[in-house]
Amino acid sequence: GEGLLPINGLLSAQSATRLGAEVDSQMHICQAAVASGEPVFKHFAEVLTPSAGLRSDLKLELSPVVQAALHEALGTLAPLLGALLGADANLWELAALSSDPGAVQQDVHPDTCWEPELTALVVFVALHDMNHAMGPTVVLPQTHTQSAHAAFNGGKCGSRYALLCGTSHRVPCPRCGDALLIDSRVLHCGGANRSTRRRTLFYFTFLRSGMAPKLRRSSILERLRDRCRLDDTARWLSVDGIADVLARSPEEGESVKERKRSLKYMTHEELLGASEDEHGSDCLPQ
Repeated sequence: GEGLLPINGLLSAQSATRLGAEVDSQMHICQAAVASGEPVFKHFAEVLTPSAGLRSDLKLELSPVVQAALHEALGTLAPLLGALLGADANLWELAALSSDPGAVQQDVHPDTCWEPELTALVVFVALHDMNHAMGPTVVLPQTHTQSAHAAFNGGKCGSRYALLCGTSHRVPCPRCGDALLIDSRVLHCGGANRSTRRRTLFYFTFLRSGMAPKLRRSSILERLRDRCRLDDTARWLSVDGIADVLARSPEEGESVKERKRSLKYMTHEELLGASEDEHGSDCLPQ
């Protein structure tokens, strides 16, 4: 297959709009927390090609509005995700990507390294109507293969250039509530935002049980990590159930590396602009 699946109307326009307002609210709260001295990576994940603070990756609280959106989306997708990843797949990411006017195009990248077995599935959901000027996600079909990753990571500019130029590109332009499901190994990137408004995507990722991708730390609050299984949504997508999950989880903390990077900048934009890109690895060279 191509490693991607567009899904029209995964969320109703009303649900997507409500979720967009919730994301804005959580964004303002987290920006204020960072400005007051909290570590940036408690609330925001690192983003490839941060574009001087014009791109952000907000780790979302599993609030009632977010729960409702996931419940609606999984009502359609849970059977497919379970069939492809197993019913015991874990919620690996829960976040919102934003790019402001002036953000440059990201470098092309996969979300996980190549593995012979499907690792994870990512679902991007548009929270408003999008046009090409906003820089929607660019996807390279059929690049979830071993040969594509070998060419991409071969250490030779020529092989990567040939791959990128010789592979077709898809640039879906979704309407509010539309979604794009991709294999986490597929090469993709966020486009340049040449419009006059912010582009925002809600996204969530389910990871096959037992897999431990080494490419990057996934975008999810630490207190939710490894605690939300696909076959247990009735519990963690309910108000009482998620309260139980959080009550039994350890307090959220940052690694020593993250604590060292808790710089005393005044604004979220400065913090993101100051953060170095750590996506370099054997899977994704700098």
